[in-house]
Formats: sequence, structure tokens, C-alpha cells
Amino acid sequence: MYAKILNFINQIGIHSNDDDALKAKKRFVVYEAILMSMGGVMWGFICLIINKPFQSTIPFGYILLSAVNIFFFNKYRWFVFTQGFQTGISLFLPFIFQWVLGGYYSSGGVMIWSLLSLAASLSYSNLKMSFYWLSSYVLLIFLSIFYDAQMQKAFPSDIDPTFSLLLISLNLSVVSILIFLLVTFFVNENNKSSKRVIDTQIKLIQSEKLAALGQLSAGIAHEINTPLGSIKAMVLESKLNFQNLLSCSHFFYSDFSKEEQTEFEHFVRNHQLKNGFLSTKEERQIKRQLIIQLNERGIKNSDLIASDLISIDLFNLPAFVQNFSSDKLQKTLDFLVLLYISEKKNQIVYNSVEKASRIVKSLKMYLHEAKTQKPQIFNLRESIEMVLTIYDNQIKNSVAIQFNVDPNIEIEGFIDEMSQVWTNLIVNACQAMDFKGELEISAFEEEQFVKIAIRDTGIGISEEVGNDIFNPFYTSKKIGEGTGLGLDIAKKIIDKHKGKISFSSKIGEGTTFFVCLPIKQNPL
Repeated sequence: MYAKILNFINQIGIHSNDDDALKAKKRFVVYEAILMSMGGVMWGFICLIINKPFQSTIPFGYILLSAVNIFFFNKYRWFVFTQGFQTGISLFLPFIFQWVLGGYYSSGGVMIWSLLSLAASLSYSNLKMSFYWLSSYVLLIFLSIFYDAQMQKAFPSDIDPTFSLLLISLNLSVVSILIFLLVTFFVNENNKSSKRVIDTQIKLIQSEKLAALGQLSAGIAHEINTPLGSIKAMVLESKLNFQNLLSCSHFFYSDFSKEEQTEFEHFVRNHQLKNGFLSTKEERQIKRQLIIQLNERGIKNSDLIASDLISIDLFNLPAFVQNFSSDKLQKTLDFLVLLYISEKKNQIVYNSVEKASRIVKSLKMYLHEAKTQKPQIFNLRESIEMVLTIYDNQIKNSVAIQFNVDPNIEIEGFIDEMSQVWTNLIVNACQAMDFKGELEISAFEEEQFVKIAIRDTGIGISEEVGNDIFNPFYTSKKIGEGTGLGLDIAKKIIDKHKGKISFSSKIGEGTTFFVCLPIKQNPL
């Protein structure tokens, strides 16, 4: 029952199109009317008890006027009128009530109830109007002081001074409690609105991330499919290699002496595959020397075998095969090629898995929504690399990246929100260059701040556009390329981190965005 009544009160005068702030103001006026009407009931009965029926008409009249006002507000939703009328009667009627009770002492300072009208006036959107209500309140106080003696004569009272002090104490206590309740209500409503704003901002950040990923989905799928394709191909080839190694291993154990087996195993353990690549000129020279060595040993198909040996980084015949016959040498080299080709394929599989894992990890971090509202320490370079990893497919072929960020820089903040900042700035830079040009990302520490610069060689930003780029929903991009929220969200995130964002640009030469962030956050 109580919940239904409270829900009904909260919906009085509310329109479906009202925002949270307007709803809070409307409810504030309704609660003011209800709470002050309770005071009207109290004072109405006090007047009847002390045999002042005429004076009781004022507090009872306040109740009636408030009820009519709220009734029409619920029916017609005339908020401006309702707010003004309720504030007016809450201000003037307590002063009139004090006057007809015979002044300040006889009424127990009942004009103090007008403070509720001042509390209500603070909910006005127009602060100038609130000032007018305050001025009226001060003026009425001075009028009451000036005419208090006349009121005592016009409305003589035989109220005992002790009872008068009791009324003053009662008024101060009740009004203080009611003001506390109204202010608490208003603060709670504002806190709820602020939380909803924060939640909306988080959803906007997530929607921007999803929009960006939607544009990149084909590229990301390609980036993941490429290493998966390599893994599949290497696994199939490894199966064939395994069969060949089985047959070769028989030769190894039957034709090799114990000493030769030991030398062979020692060589296999110590020979390292290289990660680098030979130039065409270097490969031709090495291959020519190998062919000569193989021909001298009477090895057939020396050209093909030389190519196989180069593929496993064997640029000279091993020392332990010098005394082998040509047939035994050929079988030994075939065995070595099979072994190290398998090793190379394993390395390709490992690298492919690492690449796919890196992309998936970056996506998880990118889409991560913080479960806590507390800032955390994170590595600046890793947070930017995460974004570059996701966009690698679009920028790796035609955008030259210079990445000069110290791997030891750590800052305090919200990594998921900062990743959105880097995404917006990096994507904007690449789009400004039509994904062809130079992208330079640098960062350095300066006292208690870290400064990040993201420079592109794109078309630049005109002064006219530059004045609006941080405004929400403003975009100079083609339809479908931008929502106009990216830089607005980025600026809000940076402001939240107590930082600053700025840019410099020259038409035809490019743009540099600067982000300055404190390394250590004060409580956000």
C-alpha cells in the first residue's frame, strides 16, 4: 500500500518526455506541498486548541490551496505555474499567519516556515528567479520587524511566554527536519541522475567501440583467419613429414655407428634456425658454394638439395659428414632437412597461435567494461599497442608507423576508457590520410604528467572545422564513417582523468593531437 501511494506521488505531473532533472524538480514541488501541508495541519489544530478559529483558516487554507494546485498540476501539468504558485503561498502565508497571531513572540516565529519556499526556489532552472524569492523573503522579515509592535496591538494575544518559547522550539525543529528531508531528496535525485548520465556515457563508449569494430569486422576476420590457415596447412604438412621421418629414422639407427649417432645428435641440438632473411644476392652466393661442395661429393640433384639446405639455414656441409659416402651423405642431408623443416613448421604454428591470441586478447581488452569505478595502474604503451593490433590489417600495408612510447611509462586511470581515446585519435588520423601516409605516436614524461602526441600526414583541419570538432554529433566525414561522438567522448574521458586534449594542424600537411594526462590520479 505504502509503495503504491509513493509511486502515485512520484508520478504527479510527470510527462513521458521529461528528463531526469525535470522529473526531480516536479517531485520536489509536490513533496514541498505535502510536507508543508502537514505543518498546516499541526498549526491549524494548535489554533483551535488556543481558541483562535479565525487564525486557523490560514494554515487550513494553505492545505486547501496546495491540494487544488497539485490537483490541477496532475491534470494539466502546468509546471511553471504550479511551481510559482506553491512557492508563493509557502512564502507569504507564514508571514501573514504570524501577523494575525499577534507578531513574532505570540506566533512562536512561525514565519520560519517560509524557509521551505526558499529551499523550493533553489530547484528553479532560472537562478535569477530564485534570487527574487530570496529578496522577497528578506523584505518580509524587515516588514515583520518594523510592524511587529503594530501587529501585537491589532491582534492582542494572551499566550504565555513559556508556551511561546515552546512554539519557537517546535517551529525550528520541524522546519529544520523538513528542510533536511527536502534537501536529502533533491541530492538523492541528482545522484541518481548523475549515475544515469555516467551509465549512458559508458554505453556510448561501448557503442562507439562496437561501431568501430563493425567497420573493421572483415579485416579482423582476415587477421584471425590468416594464422588459422597457416596452422591448418602446417599441421597437414607435419603429418606427411612424420611419415617420412619414420622411414628415415630406420636408416639413422641401422647405418650410423654409436659415435656417428652422438655427433649427429650433438649437431642437431646445437644448430639454430635463424629468424632473418637472406638477400637475393647472398642466397645466390651461398647456393653456388653449396652446389660446388655437393658436386665434389658426387651428390645428385645438388641444385634442389642446396635450396633445401638454405631453407634450414645450413650454409656449409656439417663437419661430421665429411667422411660419409655420397649415398649416406644424401640420406643424412635429407634427414636433416626433414627434421628442421618440421621445426620451422612448429615455429610458424607457434607464431600463428601467438598472433591470433594477441588479436583476441586485444579485442577482449578493447571491449572490456570496467567492473569497478576505481582507477587502476596500467601500461601506456600496451594500451596503445592494443588498438594498433586491432587495426593492423587496415594500416600495415600503406601506413608507415613510428611508435616512440617508453615501455616503462605507467599511468593511473581507466584502461578501457583510455583505449577508446586512442582508438578515436588513431582512426581519425588514418582516415584523414585515407590510410596512406605516416602515423607517428610518441609519449614522454614531464614532471607529474605524461604527454602523448599522435601525428598524421593527412589533409589537415581548417580553422572553421577546428572550432567544432569537440562538439557532440559534429562530423566532417562521409556518411557512414562517423557518428560525430568520437572526439566528444574522448574529451569527456580525458576531462574525467583530469587531463587536457588539444591539436595543431596545417592544411595539406597534417594534424597532431596532444593528450596530457596526470600520471597519478587524485580521486575521480
